[in-house]
Amino acid sequence: MDNKYYNKNLSLGENVKQKIIAGGVAMKDILKNTAIEVALLATLGIVVGAYHQTWVESKRAKIPLAFSELGAVERNAKKNNIEVWPITEYELKVNDMCMKIFEAYNEAQNPFMSKTDYEEFASNIYNIMEQRNIYRYNLKDLLEQVPTYIPQMNKKLEKYRTISEGLDVANSNLANAWDESHTDNYHTEIRTRTVTDSKGNPHTETYTVQVYDNTTHTYEYDKKYGEWSAKNLNDLFVKVPTIKLEEKILKTTETNADGEYAAEKSRWIVNPKDRLTQQQLLDVANTWYTGSTILENIGTVESVYPKLYTSKWEWNIAKNTAHDDTYTTTSHYDSGPAEFQVAEKTLDLGSEINSNLKEMQEVIKTTGIKVPELEKKINEFIEVWYVKYASSQKEAKKLWKEILEMTKEIYKLNFKKGIDVDRFRWAMIFLFAFLGGLIWGVAGRGLDTLDNKFDVYDRISFKKRRNK
Repeated sequence: MDNKYYNKNLSLGENVKQKIIAGGVAMKDILKNTAIEVALLATLGIVVGAYHQTWVESKRAKIPLAFSELGAVERNAKKNNIEVWPITEYELKVNDMCMKIFEAYNEAQNPFMSKTDYEEFASNIYNIMEQRNIYRYNLKDLLEQVPTYIPQMNKKLEKYRTISEGLDVANSNLANAWDESHTDNYHTEIRTRTVTDSKGNPHTETYTVQVYDNTTHTYEYDKKYGEWSAKNLNDLFVKVPTIKLEEKILKTTETNADGEYAAEKSRWIVNPKDRLTQQQLLDVANTWYTGSTILENIGTVESVYPKLYTSKWEWNIAKNTAHDDTYTTTSHYDSGPAEFQVAEKTLDLGSEINSNLKEMQEVIKTTGIKVPELEKKINEFIEVWYVKYASSQKEAKKLWKEILEMTKEIYKLNFKKGIDVDRFRWAMIFLFAFLGGLIWGVAGRGLDTLDNKFDVYDRISFKKRRNK
């Protein structure tokens, strides 16, 4: 130890104390003569805020589970001699397939386990792929069965596909039937104003401004496309005069202990008085029904299709008097001629129906592709983890994340109004880090101001007290 604070006449312990005292004195001088406490406390606030919210988000990252009570639905259907049709089977099994994987993920997010999260996830996935002693369907069953319902579903939804194909053509022709443009008209005015030069001398100068007068609205009608669109719609309603889902969708009317436990545990319900009511548990079990993309879109199509039928007849009449038109108003916006408005209304209804139908088709098509890919990835993950563990941990971690993200993608695709599966919020961490830095920085500024007024730091002494 060779510096100015070292005294060879003192012991090592005393020399260390002297160094600590010297450091304290130096720090006190820095605090007194600078505003460094602002930066120090702001930095501490950022760290504390970010750490706290990261802990909150990690806890929140667990996905609330909503098993469908598939077994209860099938038992009740059999008891009442009711057929469980393919759309119901598909929806129930896609939901529970995702829930099983989410549950395996949740159970792996325990900071008190000796294993890492991906090790526990591997163990959980392996178990639920083969588990048969508790549940009627294991994960392997669900992964294999979901794609088998798609051909049957497409057959059940054939009328919906016919509508979509008809609207592809009708909407295109109706969109091409009209062309609109809106041109704002202005005139130039010369005005004067008084300005002061650099020497403070006022003088008058002239300048020009563009003043809005009106807007010319032009509507051009192409009779050929108008006639084709009317015929397309007429032909469509000859093929499909009304639309109604033939399948009766079955919901659960009861819950069981396993599903209730999973629902409450994944929602961090520990206080008995906060436990979910029986109705709430039933609502959780039927989340697949209330959140289903396919069922939601079918409901929209079935409610809007009769409106399109009415609007189609209105267009059949309006097209006979439709013509080019140009006029001027004092508004930038205009609704257009009556015939144009009928065409726009008809097109809006047709587009709303078709966008819902296209989304349904995309859900079914993508799920049919993604589920076999997910099954393959899970099998690969199990093989890599248990067979090649020593040499392939990095690959296993990568597959673990891919499995979770793919499952989330499938769930969000099929249940757009279902549970929130993207729970971890990075934005909240940045927000709390910012607020922590701001609040603690203000505290640092207050401490600096307090010292400037009352010499707070001068009251801190690093001298060794003598025993009396």
